[in-house]
Amino acid sequence: MDQFRTVELFIKVAETGSMRAAGDALGISKSVVSYEIKKLEDHLGARLFNRTTRNIVLTEAGARFLDRAQTLLRDWRDAERDVAEYHARPKGLLRVAASPMFGGQYVAPALVDFQALYPDIEIDLECSEGLVDVVKDGYDLAIRVTILPDSQLMRRQLAPNRLVLVAAPAYLDTFGTPMRPLDLATHRCLRHDAEWAYWSQWLAILPDHERPLELHAAMTLGSSLALLEAARSGGGIALLHTYVVGEAIARGELKALMPDRMLVHGAISAVFPHGQHMPAKTRLILDFLANRFKGTPSWEQSIFPVPAENCSTKDRPTSPAL
Repeated sequence: MDQFRTVELFIKVAETGSMRAAGDALGISKSVVSYEIKKLEDHLGARLFNRTTRNIVLTEAGARFLDRAQTLLRDWRDAERDVAEYHARPKGLLRVAASPMFGGQYVAPALVDFQALYPDIEIDLECSEGLVDVVKDGYDLAIRVTILPDSQLMRRQLAPNRLVLVAAPAYLDTFGTPMRPLDLATHRCLRHDAEWAYWSQWLAILPDHERPLELHAAMTLGSSLALLEAARSGGGIALLHTYVVGEAIARGELKALMPDRMLVHGAISAVFPHGQHMPAKTRLILDFLANRFKGTPSWEQSIFPVPAENCSTKDRPTSPAL
């Protein structure tokens, strides 16, 4: 900042009573000091020093300006230090957005553990179905469970986003367990909407000879939560995100069907604004979440008990990303 550099020069000259001494203290030549002081006087329209061959003395205007200049420089340095410390230390308000299901089940508990490590960080978690405008609405980051379009936001992948076929043990006891995709033609299927949504994508990745010609929609439900509850109640077979059904599978309320046929649909990612200087709180939460969900995420451990990186090719989900 040139203006503050000039003010600093002026103060040093006033303190030392010498252009040369001021220059030596600041590591610049006497001629540069003299030039900068002359520019400052021209800018202010007032003489700040009376100069003689032997010494340099503040004028009345210079003395008045010195008091204000010292206050100005001190406040500026305090402001710089405050911003630097705020950026470096984890504190302040952290605003996060996520979907109700993933946000409630996995982001909220993660934020509790994160805040235990950094108690000076205040957290505001917004869980809503719609996509928030991260920049316009002032969020530090948002967790997205979707295939992301081109965006002006930065992105960090946290975990794979996969969907698996599930059904309740009671349903399977009554109607039998489908062992291959063709078997689904005789089963009750639960779908999210009239277009079959993820079901259509799942069918599309199957070889023609494995694809059932028709599926029977036993029920159409308007949310993942409704699908989950219908499946748990024995209403039929649902195709749901692994993070939605992971706990129910672990408790034995649902069973994963054909886990080698899981649908891979993009990734679970954190998105955040572009910026050269990322706040410490944002950097810390990104690293924390990435570490928490690395490897086989907790919601898939009931499907893949062994870490994903140690699974054989046969054990891993083989559906290509769409």
